[in-house]
Amino acid sequence: GCEQIKNYEIMVTIQKSTNHSQGNYFGLIFRSPSSLTNLSRGYYLARVVCHICIDGNPANHTYKMELVDRKVTGEVILESILLEPDKFAFNAGEDYTFKIIVQDENLIAKFWESSELEPSDEPPGNAEADPVTPAINGRTISVENFAYTQGKIGLTSNTKINTFDNIVVTTSS
Repeated sequence: GCEQIKNYEIMVTIQKSTNHSQGNYFGLIFRSPSSLTNLSRGYYLARVVCHICIDGNPANHTYKMELVDRKVTGEVILESILLEPDKFAFNAGEDYTFKIIVQDENLIAKFWESSELEPSDEPPGNAEADPVTPAINGRTISVENFAYTQGKIGLTSNTKINTFDNIVVTTSS
């Protein structure tokens, strides 16, 4: 079944109906155990969080994309990047794509406006990134982690304003 999936890509379209409040998030759970009720081990979470809200003006919201190791005892942020409002406007009513690539110990998270090109697999600051464009690369984070080698996927949000659509899971060897 799904719990045996090791290497895969998850892609989902996300839209928010109104503006987020500080601390609101949505995300993708991956390499999760079959039951979260008796959680004997953790899982990975890639999420986008409304990090800073200034004056309630959505143009001033700063989001943070994070790769998280959710352990039984708490969580550890493995990698994160700020999505600055002047470089990344996350607008209500527009479609955005959230993608996770899991290949052995390599974990990659990407987030972009669906009408744009998909960002490079290489995070910013990597000389091998192609194309070397901060506007494109600024929405990719990656980390190597061996904590969990397989498991199920899921969607998560702490608010009702986020909608998920068009989820696609593609397995690889």
